[in-house]
Amino acid sequence: MSQIEPAKQTTKVFKSDQPALIDPALIEDVVRPSFNRCCADSSEFFDDFYFRLGNRLPDVGALFAQVDMEKQNELIREGIADLIAYASGDSNAEAELRRLAKSHSRSGLGVAPEYYPHWIDSLMKTMREYDPDATDDTEVAWRRVLASGIELMIAGY
Repeated sequence: MSQIEPAKQTTKVFKSDQPALIDPALIEDVVRPSFNRCCADSSEFFDDFYFRLGNRLPDVGALFAQVDMEKQNELIREGIADLIAYASGDSNAEAELRRLAKSHSRSGLGVAPEYYPHWIDSLMKTMREYDPDATDDTEVAWRRVLASGIELMIAGY
């Protein structure tokens, strides 16, 4: 795979609080296929993700002790799909991320902004384990695509 090109700016007009679009090829040719490969055995992928996250942030891991993890795995799958869709300018994904931001805010679950880098790092380590085609460029693409949605989540704190 060649080096990933910098995100292309688009001429499409968005609300001022929306991010510039990421190059659609980065999403459709790199991140979405990688996510699909990871989800081929989604139960194990998400279980391993939460295990890594819990090791990095024991307080967060404790939050899931009484949670139906099968349901939680489906929710995280949908949340990651929304993060990916948001990067392409999907307004439905934006609405869902704003709802998630509110539920994860200080008045909700209290997921502090400093937890998000750990969340991303845990996801990237798990992605690299489950995506047999993952490269350094794949991880760079993932991080670029997730960034704007994570910023939206943090802004809602």
